[in-house]
Amino acid sequence: MNEAALRAYLLGKLTESEVELVENRLIEDQDLFSQLQVAEDDLFDAYARGELDSDESRRFLDRFGGDAGRHQFAKAFIKRTGTGRVLPFRIRTWMPLAMAASVLLVVGGIYLTPRSTNPAPTESIPSNAAPAASAPIITRVPLALGTSRAAGGSTRVAIDAKSTQADLAIRLNPADRYAAYGVEIRSQAGLIIWGDVTARSVSEDGDLILHTMMPADRLTPGTYEVSVRGGATAASLDDLGFITIEVSRTP
Repeated sequence: MNEAALRAYLLGKLTESEVELVENRLIEDQDLFSQLQVAEDDLFDAYARGELDSDESRRFLDRFGGDAGRHQFAKAFIKRTGTGRVLPFRIRTWMPLAMAASVLLVVGGIYLTPRSTNPAPTESIPSNAAPAASAPIITRVPLALGTSRAAGGSTRVAIDAKSTQADLAIRLNPADRYAAYGVEIRSQAGLIIWGDVTARSVSEDGDLILHTMMPADRLTPGTYEVSVRGGATAASLDDLGFITIEVSRTP
């Protein structure tokens, strides 16, 4: 996820589905959360230097207008030094999402395990008994690769709401048979929501099909670009084509 995407998130420029994707990633990825903190510091610097356009300034004040002390510090710091980030004066208007998630888990654990002075007897479970694992629910998504971003329109994709995984079955040009492939899915805001460099092509009914399996919950309703690359090794991949998909959810 690049700095422009994180700044768009901080300024409230993303759609509801894109915000959900970013916040899910922030909870899962501590490094990304650290990048977000740096992006926020850079945003305060840019505002203090007058580098934001009118729309960004309005959005900035809507989101961070209450941090008057931090605004003054940023301006004074830049006036005095002319360089540097305003890292020493970090006031957060929101709890770090990763910490919030941890708190919720702890609270949830305490709530779900109340003390009991008279515990009910439980049946013994054989030591070799394995917990039952629910089978994944997979939605197959057949796609045809275009040769450029401008080739053709978008493909409508319906994901079953009960699905746990989406199998993107991408039909390739028969000449594009390689040892290694890379698949990348981006949102309209340029956020990478899925990347796969382990995908392999197979022959199905005479067609060359590239499969990449991804968590279905990453494909929230919206528009995405799927790009495919191929080459002799994962370190030497060339663009093979693109697909624009319009994702919806079915009950």
